[in-house]
Amino acid sequence: MAVELKKLLELYQQEKPQLSSRTIQKYESVITMFIKDSGIDNIFVTRNECIKWRNKILNRSSAGNCNNYHRHMRSLFNFAVAANYLDENVFQSIDILKTSNVKCKTISEATFEKLLLTIKHDKYYSCQSWFYLAMIDVFRFTAIRRRQLIGIKWRDINFNEKTLYLDAKYSKNKNDNLVPINDILIEHFSTLMEKSKAIRT
Repeated sequence: MAVELKKLLELYQQEKPQLSSRTIQKYESVITMFIKDSGIDNIFVTRNECIKWRNKILNRSSAGNCNNYHRHMRSLFNFAVAANYLDENVFQSIDILKTSNVKCKTISEATFEKLLLTIKHDKYYSCQSWFYLAMIDVFRFTAIRRRQLIGIKWRDINFNEKTLYLDAKYSKNKNDNLVPINDILIEHFSTLMEKSKAIRT
C-alpha cells in the first residue's frame, strides 16, 4: 500500500496522541524537506535514495542536523513497519554520521562582568537594565531553557516558598518541575512584578 508520507504522519499522530505541537511541526518540516529533495512522496523509498537525500543535506548542513532528520524519518518508518505498511525500515540500515565533539560553550568571569557593566551603563540597555539583569540571572541560577523562561507566569512563582514551577508544556522532556530560587531571583521577580503593575496602571 503506497501510503503518502504526510498521511503516514497523520496515522503516527493518532498512534501517539501526546506528541507536542512542536514535535509534530518538526516531523512536518522533515517530511517536506525529504519530498522536496528526493521527489518522493510515499513510503516506498530505496536505501540508495535515502543515502542520496542524506548526502544532499550534508552538502548544505551539519552532520548533527543530518542525524536529527534521519532519526525522525526512522521513527516514522518504524511505525510504518509496525502498522504493516512496510516489511522493513530502510532507515534502520543507514548508519548515523559521526559528529565532532562540541565543547560546552561558556564565557569567562571577566566576559560575564563586562556584559553586566554594558547592561548597566550602555545608553540603550541601561534604560531596561532591570529586565536584562533579571533574565540573565534566571538563566544563571536555574539553568532553565529559553522556551521555559518564555512560559513562566506569575502563578508559577511562589515568593514564600522560594520556588519556581516549570510547566511541562514548555519542557523538553515534557515533565513538570519545581526548582528552588534564591533571594537574588526573588528580588528580580519582585521588581518585575512592580514594573508590570506600573505599566498596566
